[in-house]
Amino acid sequence: MQAIFWSVEEVASRAKHFYDNGIRQNVEHEDNIAKMIVIDAETGEYGIDSTGVETALRLK
Repeated sequence: MQAIFWSVEEVASRAKHFYDNGIRQNVEHEDNIAKMIVIDAETGEYGIDSTGVETALRLK
């Protein structure tokens, strides 16, 4: 797998795009209040848990 190097701004922009264009409608509900969402800026895969750690490890 080839390494991809993006600026912080590019990662944020890509994650926001994924969030605004599909993820938001799936995750914005009461069950997820106070939880952390982790979005893979390359693939758009995401997960939610209480700290983001479990999801980050799974997506890695």
